[in-house]
Amino acid sequence: MKKIIMTTLLCSFNFYYSQCWKNYEVRGFHTATVKMDGTIWLWGLNTFGELGNGNNTNLYIPNKTGVENNWTYINAAENHTVAIKADGTLWAWGSNYSYQLADGTNVNKNIPIQIGTDNNWKSVSVLNQSTHALKTNGELWGWGVNNGGILGDGTTTLKQMPIRIGTDSDWKQTGISVFHSVGLKNNGTLWTWGGNSNGELGDGTTVGKVIPTQLGTDSNWKTISVGGSGFTLALKTDGTLWAWGKNLNYQLGDGTNVNKHVPTQIGNASDWIDIAAGAQHSVALKSDGTIWTWGWNALGQLGTGNITDLYVPTKMGTANDWESIRAGGHSCVARKTDGTLWIWGMNNYGQVGDNTTVDKKIPTYISCLFLGVNDVNDEKNISIYPNPANNEINIKGLDRATDFSIYFIDGKLVKKEVYQPGKAINISELIPGTYILKLKDKNIKFLKK
Repeated sequence: MKKIIMTTLLCSFNFYYSQCWKNYEVRGFHTATVKMDGTIWLWGLNTFGELGNGNNTNLYIPNKTGVENNWTYINAAENHTVAIKADGTLWAWGSNYSYQLADGTNVNKNIPIQIGTDNNWKSVSVLNQSTHALKTNGELWGWGVNNGGILGDGTTTLKQMPIRIGTDSDWKQTGISVFHSVGLKNNGTLWTWGGNSNGELGDGTTVGKVIPTQLGTDSNWKTISVGGSGFTLALKTDGTLWAWGKNLNYQLGDGTNVNKHVPTQIGNASDWIDIAAGAQHSVALKSDGTIWTWGWNALGQLGTGNITDLYVPTKMGTANDWESIRAGGHSCVARKTDGTLWIWGMNNYGQVGDNTTVDKKIPTYISCLFLGVNDVNDEKNISIYPNPANNEINIKGLDRATDFSIYFIDGKLVKKEVYQPGKAINISELIPGTYILKLKDKNIKFLKK
């Protein structure tokens, strides 16, 4: 009976912590996520305030931003972040030197600020200094840098505030790069605009467009992903994979590094279900739960354990329980069917979230067991001292005996005992690193020297 109870507790505990990641994005030098409880957690580079926590200090593990728990969607650009709340309002923070925060100024913001007063925002697509946003009524809006007409409003003029793109109200999805934009409509048609010097628009020419222009006549497109260097991945409803645009680093996956000016089918598989385009690499998910990667790999962004470029889609590892994927500039993030989050690739500013700045060549598990910088432990202000610690730690503010557990930063349980008031907890056997002390439903982070 005791064994059954313990097994149930452990299963419940693991389920609780594995099911915490709802929405996530890694882009450029930081990672942004929404947890199931509606809180937002960010980490990595914070030079411009892109982590939204009121300062400019880089963070190397997930940290909660603010105390609100009504966030539903988040997306990240190179140096700023955009998110949507449950009430449909749109918020942004970080770098603003090109008016990408859409507040009419070019002053950086290190806490979330609301964009306008509308409350019917659905999703956003951001890259560097440009943004597209969709409303729940199918309208497309844009702001920020407009080089080559990537906003699609018929001009190449920078926009300081959101402007509506055209009059159509049937947009389903958009993607934006430094050079071009792609949009998918509810009827399955594909539209492209912006620069076209590398065939980014897929229309067989190198002539740019400043307004959305339909690409071909097919109406069976399912989803799109736009790469930062000027290429596009797209899936059709029949499960086939297509790509076009810049191909210098083999990011299209056709076995060459020759640009493609029209949509080109990649391989002959028809079981693709998700795609993600990075700066010069690509990642895709098949219906059997396997991940496939290709393109540039100098920073381990293909997740293969080495830095060898791949010219065609190649299966990553042996796992077959992947559920969804995202790609940043030189990183990838994916979620498994058990809800756990994994990140790999460039990690120079801690964007992987494993408390290091070492690039990761294979998927690295990101634990949910983190204490946010704005968390309050409880009404008694329980805390740990000393912190950092060496051989022992003491708990301040707790005057009763209670069970406690200590987890390494990756979520691995390393110690479980009963705390006795006034007695120190021996941690001499722990290796140096970051740990989480769990007291019932309270998590306290500490460092072991």
